[in-house]
Amino acid sequence: MANPYSNFTKMVILAYLSILPTQSMARDLNEIIPSLYGGDGVTLEDNPFFSHSAHFAQDSLENLQELAETLSDFSQPSLSSIVGLTFEFDPILDEFVQTTSTQSLGSSLTERPQTGGKGVLTFGIAYGHTKFSELDGRDLDNLTVDLGHVDTGPNALTCLAPGFPNPPPADCYRFIDDVVRLTLNLDITQQFISLSTNYGLTENLDVGFHLPILHTEVSVSSVGSIVNDPSIVFSPIGGNGSVHNFDPVNEDSPFSSASGSHTGLGDLFIHAKHHFYHSEKLNLGSFFQVRLPTGDEDNLQGIEDVGGKAMLLADAIFPLNKGTLTPYLNVGIEMNTSNSGQEKLAYNLGLEYDVISGKHHTSVAIDFMGRNTITNKNDSCNEKYDLGLGIKYALTERGSVYANIILPVNDSGLRPDVTYLFGVNWTK
Repeated sequence: MANPYSNFTKMVILAYLSILPTQSMARDLNEIIPSLYGGDGVTLEDNPFFSHSAHFAQDSLENLQELAETLSDFSQPSLSSIVGLTFEFDPILDEFVQTTSTQSLGSSLTERPQTGGKGVLTFGIAYGHTKFSELDGRDLDNLTVDLGHVDTGPNALTCLAPGFPNPPPADCYRFIDDVVRLTLNLDITQQFISLSTNYGLTENLDVGFHLPILHTEVSVSSVGSIVNDPSIVFSPIGGNGSVHNFDPVNEDSPFSSASGSHTGLGDLFIHAKHHFYHSEKLNLGSFFQVRLPTGDEDNLQGIEDVGGKAMLLADAIFPLNKGTLTPYLNVGIEMNTSNSGQEKLAYNLGLEYDVISGKHHTSVAIDFMGRNTITNKNDSCNEKYDLGLGIKYALTERGSVYANIILPVNDSGLRPDVTYLFGVNWTK
């Protein structure tokens, strides 16, 4: 597994290169898998007596295209709009100071109701690394796709016996039940640098955005094999008895591979947050986000049309030993207006513990993140659950650094073993 620390420098360079005008003849990443075996489907040996060369081509085209569409259903981790301390303007000191209420640094993955403060500007940069390893619980390095024989005409021979009688006897070789099995080894990796900012319009209203710069790599290799129907023992044909064979010289080899990568801007996220209720213990807020399709959908770096999110935010603060314990909740709806989009129930549950010792402020957090499909316009996964573990440290009163890992809880859809996330936030 690639070291995420060593990849950071590479991503900074790629981020710069991504904003330069480029021209490339390489295929889009969503075409990598369908391009296997020449892009026209699996073509077998052209037997002059029983030609079955193209009888699996259509099914291979459909299956590989469907697999490519399934694998395109992934996105980067959702980052909270502000992670750090909150401020208010002190007219006597003529500067922004920390609010006097109990402070928490906030989760990097879940929104908190509190806003930054009127006139407070916060910047952030985060780096993430994800290497996908499973699709619906199946390992990507040993993924099998079975291709079925094309349907034959009403009078076509579907079973062979000695003498080739038509209709054949019961004991015959049902070649129509043969299968071409593709064993795929897929490698899908995505790295991103996310640039963000947040500004307090009022004491209780923040606006901001974040924009990821993405580097996505896809590679696939395939080994094809013929899985003959057990009735091949009745085949009247010499050799291995099969009418289906690969022909590396004249047609397709059983081995095929393709790869590609793309660096570019992802979708732009614009948000607003309103902190509408606060007391000594409880805080409530609302969060609205619009996702603009600035990323390249064909290169797995964006969605087709506008998306959005509306969330209710809540947290409560309890003193505990030398720190504070903060449980929090986000619940709402995520929307995607494209033809293949979904509406999802989105919710985050979390717990944060902050410890302040002198000038040192450290927090640890655990987040449970769920996404359940409400309406589904395609066959993508219906539910995803993740667990986030994070630590944050306040470098100064105005800056903090954080690190998170995100672990999948279930195996629905395209999933990694772990996602790494590192970031810095600074308040001006």
